[in-house]
This record gives sequence, structure tokens and C-alpha cells, in this order.
Amino acid sequence: MTRVADTADPPATSGLSNLVGWLSRGLAVLLRPGSGLSVVLPVAGLLIVGLVFIDSASFDARSARTLAYGKKQLIWALAGAVAFATACRVRPSWLARHAWLIYGLGLALLAALLVVGTRVNGANRWIVLGPVRITPSEFMKLALVIGLAGQLRYQGERLRSLGGLVRPFLLTGIPLLLVLRQPDLGTSLTFLPALFAMLFVAGVGRRPLLISLGGLASAVPVAWFTVLHRYQRMRILAFLDPEEHALGVAYQSIQSVIAVGNGGLDGRGLGLGTMGRLGFVPARHTDFIFTVIAEEGGFWVASGVLVLYLWLLLGLLSVALATREPFGRLAATGVAAILAVQVAVNVGMTLGVAPVTGLPLPFLSYGGSSLVLWCGATGCAFGVATRRVATFGRRDGPPARLL
Repeated sequence: MTRVADTADPPATSGLSNLVGWLSRGLAVLLRPGSGLSVVLPVAGLLIVGLVFIDSASFDARSARTLAYGKKQLIWALAGAVAFATACRVRPSWLARHAWLIYGLGLALLAALLVVGTRVNGANRWIVLGPVRITPSEFMKLALVIGLAGQLRYQGERLRSLGGLVRPFLLTGIPLLLVLRQPDLGTSLTFLPALFAMLFVAGVGRRPLLISLGGLASAVPVAWFTVLHRYQRMRILAFLDPEEHALGVAYQSIQSVIAVGNGGLDGRGLGLGTMGRLGFVPARHTDFIFTVIAEEGGFWVASGVLVLYLWLLLGLLSVALATREPFGRLAATGVAAILAVQVAVNVGMTLGVAPVTGLPLPFLSYGGSSLVLWCGATGCAFGVATRRVATFGRRDGPPARLL
């Protein structure tokens, strides 16, 4: 008698197991230190969020018409995508060889403001080329990071003494003073954190680092009276006592806090925010775009945006940790430092926990220069993540540190 082999059906859980395995492998790739996806995916998410909420902020309820901010930002987003794709194909070694040229071009653009700059609302920050307004200080952020990375990558023991800090401080101080002269306090706040973060990774000695920090701290009182303009000092004082200036320089910050609270947990709905659309929050599509996100999207959407920023920040730091290329490691660190400061200051001023400085929110605020700059900067970091080649030379000092 012939026996027929039993053919059992595959267990019902096999499909679920395969799905879980696929998801776990995908998550492992995303969380892998130095993975380029940890840069690309949060950037893509932030670009989409920015386009959605800038388009929502484009409607002006007082005039009952929709402005063209959303359409223009879409064009800039496409230009940013081209900048990202171009930057990620550039080898870090090429950037290192041309670091001085890139830094010099950024400095030349800043200096050109003294001659051909366009003054708007008392600030000389833009160069107008037909229908396009260029903000040189935005591009100077990346130029400074590249210049510092090119300078610091082979310093070694020189950074153990104060003399080794002279050139990095000069490279940072010259554009810093030019930006303050515009005046643009917000952008200038990003330069020094990038410098100190890159110095730390390059292996700066503890003694010269503490001495330089002490020197900068002692210069704050002098800068308060000689560098800062009166309206900048008033903004800081208004932050310390907002109720005293509720109808003056603190008005924007107070209205922003009210709008954030108005959003609650779930938000009022896309396009249904009242504080922004009725004009209570000026510059809602630029510096205060996070206010629109918090009011219309609520706590959960605003928190999701911050998670995307945290993901991007950790991605940049993981790139710096994973690469053995000294220039790429320093550049990724500098970009991460500027991103962290810029997000913290912008979100802080919309929540009333930091002074209003006019600093845009990366990838989200309306503006072509900022968007293209950040796409290019993160594209460079992606290029570092995909080329982990050791290029240490005989002039290399001790291994740089990140933690």
C-alpha cells in the first residue's frame, strides 16, 4: 500500500515573519552608523513638510488671496534637489584641495554686499540678480565649514598651543564681522559653535580651548555696546521681560507663543490656523514657519518635525564617526553644529525661550538661498558617507576625536 506524504500548508505566520524580518533589516540599514540614508530620508521629509506648510501660510485672510510663496518654494526645492545630487558626487578630496578657493568665494560674496548689496528694512543682506535675491551669509556657512576643515585636518600637535588657534579664529572672525556689519545677528551666532565643534574633533588642547572660551566670554560686554545695534539689544531685553515690551519688540514672540498654544495636541487643521492667517504672527512663512506648523499641525506634528531634525543631526554625527577621512569628518561635524544651533535658536524664539534673531529654520523656512545651502551641505555629508576612504597624510597628527 503506497503512502501519500502529508503536505502541510505553510504556517499563517510565515508571511508576517518575513515582513518583520524585512522591516528589521531595513531598520538596521537606516540606523547603521554612517549610513547615507540617515541623511537623505530626514532631508526629504523636511522638504515635504516645508512645502506643505509654506503653501498653507501663503493664504492671507485679510486680503482673501493666496500669495505665490508655495509655488516659488517648490522651484527652490527642485533647485535644492539638484544641489544635493551635485554635492554628493563631489569627492571630499576635491573639496579639501579647493577649500581656500571656496572659502575665498564665500568671503568675496560677503564683501560684495558693501558695494552692490540691497538694503531691506535697514539690513544689507541681499544681492539682487534680476528676479533672484541671493543671501551671501547663507553660503558663507558652508564655505566657512569647508575652509576650517581644510585648515584643521592636518594640524596635529599645533592645536595643543594657543598659537595653533590663531588661523582658525581669523578664518572665522573675518566673515563673522562682515555678517554683523549687515547687521545679521542670527547667522553670526552659528559661526562660533561650528568653529569650537570642529576644533574639538580636530584634537584641540584643553588649556587653549578654555583660554579662548574665557576670552570670548570677557568680550561679551564690549560687544554689547560696540557691536550690537540698538534694536538687537532691545530684542534681548524684550526676551528677558516680554510683558514690558508686549506691544513693541516682543509682540512677534508673544503672538507666536499664543499661536503655538492655540494648536493644542492635534492642531487646528491644515489651512485653518487663525493667528498666522490673520496676520497676528509676522514673517509666518519665513522665520516663524514653526509657529504655523505647531498651530495647524499641533503638538504631534511639531514633535515629528523635531524628530526629523534629531534624525538628521544623528545621521550627520554618525557620518563623522564612521569616516576615516579627516576632512570629511570635520566637515560633517561643522554642518551638524550649525544645524543644531540654527534649529535650537529658531524653535526657541517661536516658543518664547530664546530672543528673536531672524534666523530661518533649515529646509522649512521660505527662501531659496537657505534651502539650496542646506541641500548642498547635506549632499556633501552624503558624499562623505559613501566614500569612507582613509586619506591620512604624513602631516597627520593624533587621531581626531568626536566623543
